[in-house]
Amino acid sequence: MTSHSRSLAKVLAAVAASTALLVAPAMAAAPSAQHVAAAHNFTVKKGHTVTIKLDTATDGGFGWVITQGKHSAKFTVVSKKVVAPKQHGNPPIVGGDSTTVYKLRMTETGNATFKAVERRSFDKKAVIDRFTLHLHITKP
Repeated sequence: MTSHSRSLAKVLAAVAASTALLVAPAMAAAPSAQHVAAAHNFTVKKGHTVTIKLDTATDGGFGWVITQGKHSAKFTVVSKKVVAPKQHGNPPIVGGDSTTVYKLRMTETGNATFKAVERRSFDKKAVIDRFTLHLHITKP
């Protein structure tokens, strides 16, 4: 499973655990990581919050940067937080890979796209991963 597929699986798991329900169109059962990786299109209701968790190679100085959707009229980026992994209840692992967590609040109905790239802050051309999520926002 690629980093991109793992990230998409984390999106689905995070949203299923939150109050927002994210469902891939035309799928009766909860989609698996394979379905999510293939679809990239999701339906969510206006007013709901979507949590996106992306694996981050912080040990090499990499971080996620939003390239599309930061100023979207359809959703608001409520927060961005980088979370270091924990060792079975011990303090976070210093220098290890982490998870970047974005929270998006759906503000208007319609279609929107969230795109982010993983790169170093000083090297905008060396992108090591990309993430795209197409949202169809419906009435509450």
